[in-house]
Amino acid sequence: MVVLISCSACSKGLSVDLFNNSESPLVVSIGAQKFNIAPQQLKRILLGHPSFEIHQGFVVWKYFRSLHGPQVMSDAGRSILDPVYVDRDDVIRAQVDGNGYIYILRRDEGFPIQDIASQPPGYPLAPSLF
Repeated sequence: MVVLISCSACSKGLSVDLFNNSESPLVVSIGAQKFNIAPQQLKRILLGHPSFEIHQGFVVWKYFRSLHGPQVMSDAGRSILDPVYVDRDDVIRAQVDGNGYIYILRRDEGFPIQDIASQPPGYPLAPSLF
């Protein structure tokens, strides 16, 4: 007999509410999917690929590392997603600035982020230009 146990994080994966903090429309390409984000708007995107691109006009920013939730140690000594940044539905909140840098927001912060100096390890994500 096989018993299947499902959990929300396992079945749907990590998503991002990505905010366009620039003056230009953005097109986010993750795998075969493309998402348009107008200036000062956000879009929820399911993450699932190790890299992605953002197009701003004729500029293409390539990110070789996917957006990720910061990790912390649980009371049991296991590495878990940091609840300061990741909500119970496994959604992180991030913004793309006009220079291509991506910042992650704490759950209690509003868009656009005000304190870009206090980013967790791995953030901000810096783009590679192509």
